[in-house]
Amino acid sequence: MLSLSDTVFARAAEGTDAVAEYRGSVERLAGLVPPPTAAPRRRDWGQVEREIGTALPSDYKRVIDVYGGGRRFGEFIYLYDPDSSNAYMDLAVESRNALWALRELEDVSQCPYALGDPPELLAWGRNDNGDPFFWHRAGPDPDSWTVAVSEEGDPDEWFTFDGGLAEFLCAVLSGEVRVPFFPENFPPAAGS
Repeated sequence: MLSLSDTVFARAAEGTDAVAEYRGSVERLAGLVPPPTAAPRRRDWGQVEREIGTALPSDYKRVIDVYGGGRRFGEFIYLYDPDSSNAYMDLAVESRNALWALRELEDVSQCPYALGDPPELLAWGRNDNGDPFFWHRAGPDPDSWTVAVSEEGDPDEWFTFDGGLAEFLCAVLSGEVRVPFFPENFPPAAGS
């Protein structure tokens, strides 16, 4: 069985002070959605961040370290993998695609975020309905980025969450937070 202390918390020396802040969120997520029994492969986060061109939030890296990339949470939310062989699940590829789509719609939609260079948004996942999930990169510290979700097919409809990825997953999977354009039957029973 995968031990959180072995895979995440023992690595605290590798991270920043944010590790302690996100420890609770990742631990809570593990209580809602049990991690796989086999440890996912380790990522070279320095290399991943160089390839993507930006630092990534600590909680995202911890969730990937515990669950692996391409994971489906609540039978509905997919987390992009930083180096997936599947282009539709690859963090860099899908981040570019989501940004391209928003830029293409700029003439007809009212995206509340700056899409220039660098853009305020970086995609980290999507759901079965195609709704993209983004980090709102409001500052240089990735551990301060919050979550923004755009409704597929209605680029003017946005949901914002004042917290990080792990906190967002916990909030929506526990039913504490409801995204208005998610299906009525979400979240499913615990543990999916």
